Amino acid sequence: MKNKPFAFLFKTTTAVFLVVVFVLAVMPLIITGDVAQFLLGFAIWIGLTVYCFLTESKREKALQEYIQNLSFYADEAGRNSLVSLPLPISVLNTDGSVIWYNELFREIFELDGLQDVNFNDLLDVDVNKLMENTSSEKKIVFKGKHYKLVVNHVDRNKSNLAVLYWIDDTKFENLKTSFENSRPVVCSLTIDNYEEVMQHTEDDTKTVLIGTVEKKITDWAIENQGAIKKIERDKFFIVFSSLQLRKVIESKFTILDEVRNISLGNKIPVTISMGIGTGADNNIYADDISARNALNMALGRGGDQAVIKNEDGFKYFGGNSKELEKYTRVKTRVMAYALKQLINQSEQVMIMGHKNADLDSFGAAIGMCSAALEEGKPSFVVLETSNSYTNKLKNQFEKTEKFGGVFINRETALSRITPETLLIIVDVFKPIITEEPQLIERTNNIVVIDHHRKSSDFIENASLTYHEPSASSACEMVTELLQYMNDGKSITKNVAEALFAGIELDTKGFSFKTGVRTFEAAAYLRRRGVDATNIKVLFQTGRTEYAIRSEIVKSAEIYNGFIAISSTDSDYEDIQSLTAAAADDLLDIEGIVASFTMCRVNNITHISGRSLGNINVQMILELIGGGGHHVVAGAQLECRFEEAKTILKQAIDEYFENNRKG
Repeated sequence: MKNKPFAFLFKTTTAVFLVVVFVLAVMPLIITGDVAQFLLGFAIWIGLTVYCFLTESKREKALQEYIQNLSFYADEAGRNSLVSLPLPISVLNTDGSVIWYNELFREIFELDGLQDVNFNDLLDVDVNKLMENTSSEKKIVFKGKHYKLVVNHVDRNKSNLAVLYWIDDTKFENLKTSFENSRPVVCSLTIDNYEEVMQHTEDDTKTVLIGTVEKKITDWAIENQGAIKKIERDKFFIVFSSLQLRKVIESKFTILDEVRNISLGNKIPVTISMGIGTGADNNIYADDISARNALNMALGRGGDQAVIKNEDGFKYFGGNSKELEKYTRVKTRVMAYALKQLINQSEQVMIMGHKNADLDSFGAAIGMCSAALEEGKPSFVVLETSNSYTNKLKNQFEKTEKFGGVFINRETALSRITPETLLIIVDVFKPIITEEPQLIERTNNIVVIDHHRKSSDFIENASLTYHEPSASSACEMVTELLQYMNDGKSITKNVAEALFAGIELDTKGFSFKTGVRTFEAAAYLRRRGVDATNIKVLFQTGRTEYAIRSEIVKSAEIYNGFIAISSTDSDYEDIQSLTAAAADDLLDIEGIVASFTMCRVNNITHISGRSLGNINVQMILELIGGGGHHVVAGAQLECRFEEAKTILKQAIDEYFENNRKG
């Protein structure tokens, strides 16, 4: 009672009253010296003091009894409420033992009593984590019901008890699941090679073939409870639910194989690509945009695959087929015209490829530089990291009048570039591995020319993108472009040899990814003055380089019986080119169908992957952050060889496991 504010005020008022009475009793004695009046006043003061004391004691005792009774009734009401609360409740000790529970909790777990009941035995829940925080929530599923477990601690510093309230969330979770399952998914589907298939199929079977393909696609959509609409002769629009999408993912998009296996007189297999957009909070428009972006990604990776785009990015399925060469040159002519317009509208042109430029990157860059110079525009090639082969060509071009001074380093490029500069990026689509990524951020005029299969981290803000994964090399693409620019005048003898060298490098001497257009481009370059002897000299290696390549081949480990994996700790300045060449050499060994070689440069493990075609090394290395082509790919890892080998082997195993499931 002494701590209550009104009690404190009451006692203070009483004290003041008694002091005033005492002063009045003393005043007659002081003023008049009348002892009788003083004694009378003092007696009255004594009486009042005793009365106040007795009255105050009685009042305080009554108040305490009232509060005790109130506390008793409150505790009783709390106990009754806790027992009769329409929620399962349990009280735990720190060791997980259940020291009390109500009837609803007993019914859930069908308990008979408290003897030897431990929470750890009832559920797979870490009690220590539940007891860590003063309050927490956890979702639990038990016997088909969803519970939200709310934990509150009672006098934790003294008794270390936790009260658990079991809130039945089953209806909400079921409603949430139903909502998630019914969310719409938009699918854009296209027949990749409609024109090519029609051109190479007899007239009397074309109708049957295309009808069979369309029926297969329609049946697949109906089987997955989807609505399908044919919007063009080779394009379809499909909408189905998220639940069906999960089922399709589990089946690994078997529709891709079913369409590819259709054989009704067609000389070329029919392939389809699918772009699926989902996760846009029931926004069909946003899902449609995502589906189209996903389809573009699928086509950019060579087709014959499905790509899903959601809030987490892109997911890829299929893509095991080799890219089919496109036979029409209309796209090339249109791209050449658009590129020429962009060059003429710019104040200057900068061209760059990827770091550690190879002959394909260098040849494509010098070809574009020659075209820009032919248009009268100041042009520069950003080149700082290269290899011995590239350096040979660079030295030759620097001695010519036309190309003297066109090669600049990163620092110079950053100081010269302006928002009006046209930046042409060749043989690479990932900003992070370009010669200087900051250049991309400093201009709004960007052109990308590349032949590698796309991945999610491609350059998105390009004004013009010429991407053809079926092309053998960037040099092949540039050669075709230059034929439609300035009537090919920019292809001088030395430029032609640089382009030819790039094609020969990426095709491994015209043996990989080589189509009709590859040979047509090579024939055109030969007519422009290419000397085969000069190309042969360009690819010659020294005795030291040859010895390193031989040692890499010799030390190769055979994995799974047909995959060669090797590494070298050599610190030779051009070790990346040598390990890549060694990967090619390993394919010459009988029984080897794929090879991976490794080297370390600046504490980074560089992996080169090669294949004869039966194994998609691009898909393997993509699992560890790399990319490339079906038969030529690469990756970089920030770890040592042994760890890198373990990661690579896991990726190889995952690739084969995915193919077995597919």
